[in-house]
Amino acid sequence: MKYKFLLLTFFIPLHIFACKCANEPTIKDSFENASLVFIGEVYDILEVPNGFKTSQNTLSKIKIDKVYKADLFDDFYNENATLFHSPIQSCHVPFMEKGKYLIFAYIDKSTGLLYSDQCFVQKK
Repeated sequence: MKYKFLLLTFFIPLHIFACKCANEPTIKDSFENASLVFIGEVYDILEVPNGFKTSQNTLSKIKIDKVYKADLFDDFYNENATLFHSPIQSCHVPFMEKGKYLIFAYIDKSTGLLYSDQCFVQKK
């Protein structure tokens, strides 16, 4: 059985599971592609079940200090935001440490959740 699994791993390319960005993320590209850009401090991190035994979704609560860009949500994200991270989505960035960050994020129109992406620059 062990040898069948090993043989199978040679036929499944790893790059299909990884996040792919068109280019190395830059601050300019991140700013243009993000729907929300702000400096904020992660003050609370909550892990919640996602239906799988070995993984958890993460909610990172952030106190917003300064908003630089807020497409369509000018008045909504002024003081606080919650970033959602799911390990099922390989491109999501988890904010697992408390601290102050420059965050480039987008709002998923189908779910209304706020995400950050590995194709955006993230600065602590």
